[in-house]
Amino acid sequence: MMHLCGLPNELIEQIFLHLYPLDIVSCQLVSRQLHNLIESSCLLQLLLEAALDGLLLAPNTIHARGPLTSGELLSRLIQTRNAWKSSRPLSLWSIPYSGSTLRYEICDGILAISTKVVLQDSPTSDIVFVELASPNMKPGYIHFLRDIAMEIRDITMLPAADLVVLLEGDQFSNKPFRIHFKAVSNGNPHPLAAKSVLEALDPSLQTLQEHGKALIMLNHDTVVLFVSEFTTWTTRRAGFMAWNWKTGNLITPYRHALDGVFLSRYQMLLVVDFQNQHLEWSDISSMGLVVYDFRTSKITHVVQLPVSSIPCAILYTYAPQSVHLQSPAEVAASFTPDPSLDIIVLEFGVNRLGHDFCFVIFSVRHLIDACDRMPAEQFGTSPATIKWEDWGAHGSRWFPENSLTCSGERAIFGSRMITSGTVSLQDNQISIPGPWSKSSSMILDFNPRPIRRAALDSTDHIDGFKTVPGTSRWTVTQWNGEEVSIDSSLPFRMFVFDFKFHTRKLHLHHSAIVAQQAQSYDIYSFLPDPVYEDGENTMALDSLTK
Repeated sequence: MMHLCGLPNELIEQIFLHLYPLDIVSCQLVSRQLHNLIESSCLLQLLLEAALDGLLLAPNTIHARGPLTSGELLSRLIQTRNAWKSSRPLSLWSIPYSGSTLRYEICDGILAISTKVVLQDSPTSDIVFVELASPNMKPGYIHFLRDIAMEIRDITMLPAADLVVLLEGDQFSNKPFRIHFKAVSNGNPHPLAAKSVLEALDPSLQTLQEHGKALIMLNHDTVVLFVSEFTTWTTRRAGFMAWNWKTGNLITPYRHALDGVFLSRYQMLLVVDFQNQHLEWSDISSMGLVVYDFRTSKITHVVQLPVSSIPCAILYTYAPQSVHLQSPAEVAASFTPDPSLDIIVLEFGVNRLGHDFCFVIFSVRHLIDACDRMPAEQFGTSPATIKWEDWGAHGSRWFPENSLTCSGERAIFGSRMITSGTVSLQDNQISIPGPWSKSSSMILDFNPRPIRRAALDSTDHIDGFKTVPGTSRWTVTQWNGEEVSIDSSLPFRMFVFDFKFHTRKLHLHHSAIVAQQAQSYDIYSFLPDPVYEDGENTMALDSLTK
């Protein structure tokens, strides 16, 4: 029988490409031969270094179809990390736009911006798709869809599948919401969609159309339409519907829920009103969290919180990126977030006036693991209860009220979030100086791998981040006025910028920050420009406007 070490090195390298990064590190301890092979392989080192940044190699990199070699990508990854460490973008450029911006999306290294154009009282929309890399890049992905005959209420996309999903809805008409599935490349109906247009015909959604906030979410085959409306700080009505966009089948009829976000391909974390789950209006003082499964169309788990009554909303998430498909972006999509490190950011209100909020970060993996340990089938028709002490303390991090502030809706990328706040470190502990302290822009990273590496070889701060160890305890005021002390220990690192952005609407990518301004999107790129022999630039910024 041939042992692994008896195989050619090239074959061993290909085998290791299918392993989890931490398993590759373990293989280095097996023998000197494997240690030397892993150390000398640019592709394996690229995989390991990407894992430290919470990233996976995109398919075009793994199969050597990309424009750069593994050695070049490794060099660019290190240069990008050093640029973050120095708090200095390697390029800064703007995407100007005219008209009114309705929605945007960031996915697979591409930024999509939709703008509304009114021609002779007939609203149309334009969409521009731009790669999040320097305009000096060659060839550089940029694409337009012009004169789309609808008012776009929301947009999401999966460029690697040539898919853009548009939500059509006029706030001042009685027409139902319509969801369009189009090809990014030509604007035609997407060939994989059984129905190029889906209509949300439930009357409960139509009553929310004029004043409600509508958004669409996409994960693999499932598309979800969420509509919500606040009337006062203490009451809210909202709900969602879900379809399989490839078959066109409705998989979840209208269901009352106040907020929601994908946990996995088939699961969503929902905010519900436990005392009023079947009525239209909700008193948000009785809100709680549940896990909903699209395969069974049922709530499978109730997620216990350390507080009994406190209003909450799901604040940040990010569009699921392509894992098995190649993005049209040439360089900015060389890496994709590792789903096992994903986080969700929730916002909790701590008084009835609505002035004080605290941020809570949940580890998606910790929550899914807790669900797997408590199979819903064991409890018959009743959902299983995930007790806080079984997952919450080590799977979450709570921040004191008003210590962090809201950023853009795409402020999360994998395990990282960009925000502003007064959080600082004193003796390696979280410190909140006070409500009038100067606020700073910062990135919080909940990837535990660099923290473990720093503990082993004393390499903390190699990328400018500072580790926040241990458990923090904060006192939270419940909706009923009672105070509860909460311990949380999800490890994270913090990076504070030494300059201020001129907007609070910031969106994060692994190699760029998108700052939304009044008439432009400013791209702070930490991705180094490739050098070409002819020295030509092929993307001009003025080409982004009509």
